[in-house]
Amino acid sequence: TLYLLRKFLHRHRNQVAVSLVILPLRVALFVTLLLWNRDRLERRRNEASSHRSTLVQVKKWMERNDLKRARQSLETLVSSQHVGAEAHRLHAQILSDIQEQIHQCTLRITREPGNATHFLRRAQYFHHLGKKEAVLADMDRYMTLLYPREFLKRPDHPLYVLLRRLWRSVPANLGP
Repeated sequence: TLYLLRKFLHRHRNQVAVSLVILPLRVALFVTLLLWNRDRLERRRNEASSHRSTLVQVKKWMERNDLKRARQSLETLVSSQHVGAEAHRLHAQILSDIQEQIHQCTLRITREPGNATHFLRRAQYFHHLGKKEAVLADMDRYMTLLYPREFLKRPDHPLYVLLRRLWRSVPANLGP
């Protein structure tokens, strides 16, 4: 049998040499793809875990009525493959809740137009939606009700200018 093996190797030495080179390359490719796939699956598991924990945190923020933070976090999760559907539902719920709060504030304003607090609250909800002009309009009305003196009604008055700049530059003043 040794004689037949030598005879076979002698007649087919080129094919055997090529096979001996290709076989380790195939094994190396297989192992590389296996390791790459394992790493990819691990990254997906980590991403899913991260998205789920962020969603839990968003629900806590919603319970504490920190709608701006919750909405901002949800905007990054809406496209997630792992929690996207639930994130989209929660995002829509937050927007709906904010719109409802704006509506309630508007009703309170029509009932009590002299109550400055209603304008402040509505400005806070407009701030959550990023409606800057509505925020400024409500904050102007809020300021006019708090300081009904005639000099504050002038848009060029220094205090009026200072407060308006402050509201434009520091959105934290409108936080919850």
